[in-house]
Amino acid sequence: YLETFSTDSEVWHELAELYMQVGSLQRAAFCFEELLVTNPRSIYHILTYAELLYSTQDYELARKYFSLAAFLDGACLRALWGLLAVSMALTEKDKVNEK
Repeated sequence: YLETFSTDSEVWHELAELYMQVGSLQRAAFCFEELLVTNPRSIYHILTYAELLYSTQDYELARKYFSLAAFLDGACLRALWGLLAVSMALTEKDKVNEK
């Protein structure tokens, strides 16, 4: 279906949800990348993509997307909380790399 109707955002979202349910976070992240192409200013898609990146330990890219969400909506606690979590994870990663 997606080969024919690749811009159907509801199907991409449903597929991402299915991938998340079975634990395939990399594939779910790809689905949210496709959703961001169709709607790049959607706070929900940006934050969910950032959280998937965080879950797959891609902290640098997750920080960029949490920052984008915070820039678009400065009162979004989910984005600010994500920035805090990513910063703590990067700090811990730096400590481990120093040893």
